[in-house]
Parts: sequence; C-alpha cells; structure tokens
Amino acid sequence: MAAATTDKLRKVARRWVGQIGSGGVADDTVTTIPLSSSTNLPTGTAVSVVIDRVDANGTETPTLEETSIGIVSSTNLVSCVRGEEGTAQAHDAGAVVEVLLTSNMWNDMVDWGVVEHSQLGVHATATVTTLKATGAEINTGTEDGKIVTPKAIADSDIPSGLTPARETWAYASATTITIPAGGLLKYAVGDKIKLTQTTVKYFYVVTVADELLTVTGGSDYTVANAAITSPFYSHASTPIGFPLMAHTPVVTSSVGAITTVSSATSTFQIVGTRIVWKGKINITDIGTGAGVLYVSAPIDPNPNYYHTVVGYNVSAAFALTGRISAANGAEIRKYDGTFPMAAETIIFEVTYEF
Repeated sequence: MAAATTDKLRKVARRWVGQIGSGGVADDTVTTIPLSSSTNLPTGTAVSVVIDRVDANGTETPTLEETSIGIVSSTNLVSCVRGEEGTAQAHDAGAVVEVLLTSNMWNDMVDWGVVEHSQLGVHATATVTTLKATGAEINTGTEDGKIVTPKAIADSDIPSGLTPARETWAYASATTITIPAGGLLKYAVGDKIKLTQTTVKYFYVVTVADELLTVTGGSDYTVANAAITSPFYSHASTPIGFPLMAHTPVVTSSVGAITTVSSATSTFQIVGTRIVWKGKINITDIGTGAGVLYVSAPIDPNPNYYHTVVGYNVSAAFALTGRISAANGAEIRKYDGTFPMAAETIIFEVTYEF
C-alpha cells in the first residue's frame, strides 16, 4: 500500500535530525517541504516531522515550531499536511527538522486502534459480527474475507449433504441441463441435484457429458424452458431432504388387453448406477389381459445384467416373480408362471443396474 498523508500509523526514524533544504519554506500553504537530506527516512508510510522546535544551537524556539505530515519523495516531503501541531508558517533554509513521537502521532494510533477494538484490546461486538460469514455466503462460496462459525455452517446447506454448484446451469431440454465445461470431473451418474425454477425441483443424474447433464425427476419434476437458479449437487447416497422420486408406470399385458387399471404408483431411489424401484398396481377389470404383466420402468436397465423382480398378490395372498427388461420394464408372473392377478392388487420390488 502506497504511503498517504492520511496514514494513521506512521513509521519513524531513530534519532533522525535534518535541515530544511535550500530555498526554505516560503509560507504556511506550500505542500512541498525541501530537505537537505532524506537518508534513513521511511518511505512505506507518511512521516511526521517537527520543524524549528530548536535552532541550530539547540535553543528552543516555540513560536517557530510546526509539526507537519508528508511523504518522502527524493529529498522532499510532498503532499504535506501543514500545522498538525504548532503553527503552519514559513521556515528558513537550514532550519532544524526532527522525527519525534508527537501527541498527534500518538492520537492517530489510538484512533486507528479503537475503530475495531475496545479499551480492553478486544474486538468490538459489532465489528466481529461484520467479519462473520452467513450460511448464505458459505453457499455462494465467493466471500474470501470472513470467518466461518459453527452457526454459519449449520445455517448453510453443508449439513444436508448438498453442495452449491457455484456455476451457471441452463435449460437444454426437459431432461437435460447445460453446464460449464469440465462436468466429467465434477459430476457422476447417480448424483442428486436440486435447483430452482420458480419452485424447488429435484433430479437424479443419469448421464454425464462434459457440458451436459441428463437427468430424471420421475413423474414429479421436469426441466422447464426457464432460468435455473440456486443449483446444488450431491455425491451422497441420501442427502437430507432429498425426496423419493415418484414414477407413474404404464401397465399392460403380453396377451390381450387390460380393461381398467384403477391405480399404478411407484417410487424409486438411485444410488450410484443402481436403482431401487417399488410399486403397487390395482386392476379392477382384467379384460382379456393374460400371459405376463408388463410395468414400465422409470429408467431402462443395463442389458449386461439380469435382475429378479419379487412381488406379492395382496388380494389373493401368493408370491410373484419375474425379471426386468429394457423392452418391457418389469415382467411379472405368478410363482407358477401364470398371469399374476385378476381384478386384484399386487406389490413388487426390484433393484437393478442401469
């Protein structure tokens, strides 16, 4: 930081004594004071000098004394503030100039200290408060001059397991989000994300490209063609507050047609590349439906793996079995291989790789 005459803390030079340079100080208004030499005077801050406290013989000259503040530049003091103590006035060439600890210097140091400290030397409460980060500032992640307290951490999103993305996301489609380059180094399949488009929305990441995230929000959330604000992400398996995703499946049969599916509900959760999917189907009119019951999946399974569906016919009290496929979703049968239900209710569950 460059020296300035407003410096409250001003350096000194031990036992420094000099003289006014040739030409002297013409009057009480000039702001450049010539010195015969400025050797050893500090340049990192402004300096305070006392002029004409004594004459060349050491005799006190109180009516001529003046304290001024200036900045050392070559053999001059420039930008001087005159008459800080004593009286601003003209001074002859050869007048004695001294660096002393004056009342003005001491008072400036006190003024500097009490701005942020009490008389006991501790920080004032109001000042400390301005130095503390808030939970919102932790989430933003751009404040670099404040301290983080336990309360600020508790008020932030850190305890939830969600991390602010601190970058701009944009709509690409109902299931894709444009992100800045470098996404492959930051995000992973199975990540959970939270964002705001007027309302808060939640998604799972199902594919990551360098500048694009493919996501699913089940039946509850889609990416709107609107601004995205407050984006968060999490690698945690179950960040606090992250909901189970709803999926409304389509229910059909491999033979014939089901007349009335009165309700078909399910939820799913993703951990890494594995999805846990649970559902409940109620049929009130089986129609000509027969063969195998098909229930569309929230995400197509990885064809390189085989996964078993387990279930139960709640109405008739018997076990169900089956598999999951990319073509048909959950393929459900009764334990003996026949159609799993009539006008009845079943539940099922499967965990599979996608």
